[in-house]
Amino acid sequence: MTLAGVMASSSPLHRVVQRRLHEELIPKQLPIEPRISQWTRDEDELVRALRFTTRSAMRSFVVKLLELEDSVDHHSRVAIDGNDVSVRVSTHGAGVTVKDIKFAALVDRLLERSDR
Repeated sequence: MTLAGVMASSSPLHRVVQRRLHEELIPKQLPIEPRISQWTRDEDELVRALRFTTRSAMRSFVVKLLELEDSVDHHSRVAIDGNDVSVRVSTHGAGVTVKDIKFAALVDRLLERSDR
């Protein structure tokens, strides 16, 4: 099953992914996805600040991010200020979960393919 399938399903694995990570486990879980090293924690959210060189590049990334969110049924909070974008990820009512860490890694893969 693909990550998108696991994240969207009601399988037992999906329920495990939804479970809140205890504060002491989050630093241990982050190395699972080494690509998310540029994400930071802000209370119960993972946060990534991005700067794009052009408005067009920023807009293209945001559209792809929205498509990604729909495909995995996990939605972030996005703030846009000029060419700067802030992406905040958490699981409603659960804080940071493994699902959020995996989503952050998907966002980073999307960034690798984006013009910045």
